[in-house]
Amino acid sequence: MPGQVTDDFSIAYYLLKEIVQDDGVITSELGKRSIINWSEDEEFCPKFAGPTTIMAITKLKNNEEFDPAKEFGFINYNNLGTNGASMKIFPVGLLNGRDFVKTIDDVITICAHTHFTNLAIAGACAIACAVGEAMYDDATIDSITEAGLYGAKKGNEVALERIGKVCAGPSIEKRIELAVMLGKEAKSFDELLININDYVGTGVWV
Repeated sequence: MPGQVTDDFSIAYYLLKEIVQDDGVITSELGKRSIINWSEDEEFCPKFAGPTTIMAITKLKNNEEFDPAKEFGFINYNNLGTNGASMKIFPVGLLNGRDFVKTIDDVITICAHTHFTNLAIAGACAIACAVGEAMYDDATIDSITEAGLYGAKKGNEVALERIGKVCAGPSIEKRIELAVMLGKEAKSFDELLININDYVGTGVWV
């Protein structure tokens, strides 16, 4: 039986292929191309594309801007605080390491076509910065956590400055802090899982 990968990995794989093809130079066009190419993979896109991604793909294929607020008259972007940016973004952390400023810039460049809200980008920046830190031999659990917290905070700030699409919701930085606290206080793995589910939450929301 052939091996399998998750849909999360598949979209990151398509992103990494485009990064390698472009010699590591991150551009807006690269981000657009990677998501369009992934959308044509019948094994993954039709089955697993999330709500934000699926809305954006048709627009991107037609070279149209994806902005539901303009199309439907939304007064906010609260339905676009999903985790699609976070699930695909680890290659940026692998490439940039501890250069968190460039990491955050690259994350926004890649994700601006689909997941452009402050919370979606904050989540993606947290992942990318944590992955970048984890690539070093002297990295620790605490340093990886701190890198993720930095990415969440700074990613939120830069996203608001550069894009300005606000998604109402709890701070990614504070939710990471809460998750870490719950992890440290849990007396068993089962207790940890229950508390993360009950207090932090899981699912498609970033």
